[in-house]
Amino acid sequence: LYLFNQMDAGNISWSTPILDTSTDTCFNRMTIASTNPCAEEWLRQFGRSNVNEFVYGKGFSTATTFTHPEAAHTSAADLTKFMVGLEQGTLIGGANRERLLYSLDHHPYRYGIPTGSAGQVWDKVGFVFDYVNDTAIVHHPKGNYVMTILTKGQSYGAIATMTREIEKIMYPS
Repeated sequence: LYLFNQMDAGNISWSTPILDTSTDTCFNRMTIASTNPCAEEWLRQFGRSNVNEFVYGKGFSTATTFTHPEAAHTSAADLTKFMVGLEQGTLIGGANRERLLYSLDHHPYRYGIPTGSAGQVWDKVGFVFDYVNDTAIVHHPKGNYVMTILTKGQSYGAIATMTREIEKIMYPS
């Protein structure tokens, strides 16, 4: 969100150098390969506290923080809020929105919500220590929704099972 804000302000473009490459490639590394060096470098450049204040100004809670000493923290509510805003185009619009949605449909970590859902899924996974998480926009044949599942000590297979069970409740046969 902050990166797109900087792009919209003209401070960064897809060709801006970062680390050993460009913003374009770094964005793909962050969103498709799900690696952290580019995100960490952007947080260093932008300032972790600045990013916190920016997201709080967008209505996200202080459960989301980029200044925790171990790792970034967030909540299911904030991830869901982000995905709803992405789906509705209220947080990110235009070409930036389309670019992010493309990434969320083309990463290799599709074993959680996408595996468990009967719908088309745009998702972003997270895994650190023994936390395995997935948040998604789902276009199910019977309706659209956003789902966020955060786990500790579980697997993407468990997230897929939870997704199937939730869809059985939402859309009974």
